[in-house]
Amino acid sequence: MDCVRLSTVAGGKPVGPRRGGGTVAAGLALAAAAAIWSGGAAAQATASFQAGAIEQAQDGAMNRQDMNLGNTSGQASSSVSAGSLKQDQSGSMNVQRLDVGDAAGSGRTRVDLGSVLQQQSGSMNQQAARVGNVTGNARSEVSVGQIVQSQSGALNTQQVELGNASGDGSSKVRVGRIVQTQDGSLGSEQVAIGNAASGSTRVTVGDIYQAQHGLGGNLKVDIGNR
Repeated sequence: MDCVRLSTVAGGKPVGPRRGGGTVAAGLALAAAAAIWSGGAAAQATASFQAGAIEQAQDGAMNRQDMNLGNTSGQASSSVSAGSLKQDQSGSMNVQRLDVGDAAGSGRTRVDLGSVLQQQSGSMNQQAARVGNVTGNARSEVSVGQIVQSQSGALNTQQVELGNASGDGSSKVRVGRIVQTQDGSLGSEQVAIGNAASGSTRVTVGDIYQAQHGLGGNLKVDIGNR
């Protein structure tokens, strides 16, 4: 089963049939993938996106979930505000990927997220959350209340990247809490925040919690490295 559920989105028209509770729901299934692209901008365009909650859910193996919100390239700018983003999968060899407010070229992004949740049950799964990373001369400003990644099973990977800069870009990141948990052997958890090649970053982080239950696990945190 592939399901994508969106709350009412400001500035946009509802897609799919209306359901109870004032929400909009649409089922998407294409090559066992569920994807959302919204609020992105290229060239010199400007995009603005607001949402209450966005959810993706899948059961089965070799599925993929993508959320792409407010990413820019060229001289474009974007603004993204969302209450909660959730990706949920049950099965093996699945992928969850979230890209929000990443900027390339000389673009600018501003991101305000309440919470992000990625959860998977099964083995050989992947989770990646990337928010406000910049390349070139781009700039990003990111505020996130909480990011949680949870997996059960063996050979799983988790990755969080926030406000990293390459080139002469700059980023400003505020994060309340990051949680990564795995129950199974040979898992990997990684957090990278505010690292810069030659650009500049400013990072404020509340708590980072990583936990693994099983053999042969790997935990890594990189913050503010140059």
